[in-house]
Amino acid sequence: MSQNQFFTMNENFFLNMYFLLYLNITNCRILYLPSYGFQHLVRLIFLGHDSNKITFIQSEMLYGLRSLNYFHLCCMQLTTIYDYTFHNLAKLRELKLSNNPIHQIKSRAFWGLTQLILLYLENCNIMHLGNNAFTPLNSIKVIYTGKNISHLLFTRKPCT
Repeated sequence: MSQNQFFTMNENFFLNMYFLLYLNITNCRILYLPSYGFQHLVRLIFLGHDSNKITFIQSEMLYGLRSLNYFHLCCMQLTTIYDYTFHNLAKLRELKLSNNPIHQIKSRAFWGLTQLILLYLENCNIMHLGNNAFTPLNSIKVIYTGKNISHLLFTRKPCT
């Protein structure tokens, strides 16, 4: 489905696709994801969503992706990763957020990602990283930051 020119999806876009394992909707110019739009994709393992025009993601948009292992969201227009955005993705092992104009990651943005191994945050220009944002990542092996690491500002109280 990649490189198609649909701009939005409704909540029944993937109706009756319960057995779909791989979905690549990269470079489709998607502007908006509806709440519960992926609810029927309960067996999906890979979701490629790179190079679309999405500016934010809420957890309701990801509802139903309980088997997802790989989620690619590179080259979008994401500016903030909000609290609990990915909490429905308990089996996620790889999350790519590189090449987004992300300037803020909230404290509980990665809450629920206890099996995440790889996190890509390259070329995001992150300026604010919430307290303990990476704490829930119990299984993390690598966080790719590229040049971001020099820009991270930890928004916690200084030690006294």
